[in-house]
Amino acid sequence: MQLSRKLKIRLPSATSLVARSYPDRIIGVENSLPWHLGTDLKHFKFRTQGHAVIMGRKTFESIGRPLPNRRNIVLSRQAIDESSGILWARDPETALLLADQYSIINLKKEFFVIGGEEIYNLFHKYINVVFLTDVNCGPINGDAKFDKDFDKREWWYRFEKEFPKTDIDDF
Repeated sequence: MQLSRKLKIRLPSATSLVARSYPDRIIGVENSLPWHLGTDLKHFKFRTQGHAVIMGRKTFESIGRPLPNRRNIVLSRQAIDESSGILWARDPETALLLADQYSIINLKKEFFVIGGEEIYNLFHKYINVVFLTDVNCGPINGDAKFDKDFDKREWWYRFEKEFPKTDIDDF
């Protein structure tokens, strides 16, 4: 008789990382970030390194290259050349499959949805965790928003932290 230990396998958690302006909820202007926030970029790098990240084609083009030390999954209706170190997903289900597969194989508990606006909207129903940075910059102009509210009856606030402006942050 062969006995095996039962292992519980949990699917990785879909997580969003987003910085938006307060009070307007702007995340982008003309396919780029409306600010430079070095502190937030360090947090982004720390959280996402070694994980799968899902982004839209416009976000990928605005970054200009695959993010190093991450499995870059780009969602686009049009085929994208995968030789540049990315994986192309033609639909949200394929992107989720690729992110889950990478995460399970690499023993990662989460993968990240990193934008832009259309991608956040498409994946909102799958997201379990959100790292949200509200940038206290006052009213600004932009053409992309993260206009989500988080009902306290449905979402648990784990922690909130304030970061003062430093010499590497616009705000």
